Amino acid sequence: GPVFLELNARPGLSIQLANLDGLLGRLRRVEDLKIKTIEKGVAVGMNLFGGEIEEEIEDISGKKLIGTIEKVKITGKDEKEIEAEARIDTGAGISSIDKELAKKLGFEEAVKYWEDFHLDRTLSNEEIKTLSANETWKRLEQHSDIIGVAKTYSSHGATYRIEIKLNLALSDIPIVSKIAIANRTGLKYPLLIGRRDLKNFLINPAQEK
Repeated sequence: GPVFLELNARPGLSIQLANLDGLLGRLRRVEDLKIKTIEKGVAVGMNLFGGEIEEEIEDISGKKLIGTIEKVKITGKDEKEIEAEARIDTGAGISSIDKELAKKLGFEEAVKYWEDFHLDRTLSNEEIKTLSANETWKRLEQHSDIIGVAKTYSSHGATYRIEIKLNLALSDIPIVSKIAIANRTGLKYPLLIGRRDLKNFLINPAQEK
């Protein structure tokens, strides 16, 4: 009878080798399935050909494809490592870390120094102007762990945050981050990764960890 040869020019071959199954075998497994919704159809397709599209995108772009929620390994002072879930937010210019997590990473003194200025809260635009006029950033940067100051503005008000240097690993890709310390009490994720640290990544909003 006829003989079929399946040729694969894309990295998806690695998936088939791992599964010891080719295209025909995978299609036969689902030929009698009743697909009732678009979501179910997408899920079945991803199970059949999982990883192939993502691998092609990564190969073409040279960037890592990640979701909107990712686990990040953080290395603090004295090489202390903590893994935390982070929100990936291209709407934020810079990354930020909750002050309590920063303390666990060895930055207790820097956080205390910042808190002594009563700046770990939402401020008015007028307060920000006064802080800038008084060059408060110069006094903050006298602390050896503080490498900068970040001013942020939103509909809820403004913040005046200190920045520290942290080594991050996102999807096994190392990042040296100038990250702002924030009061993220009440927020689900203690870490937010912003655009400045996402140059080597593409974001897939539908991808979940």
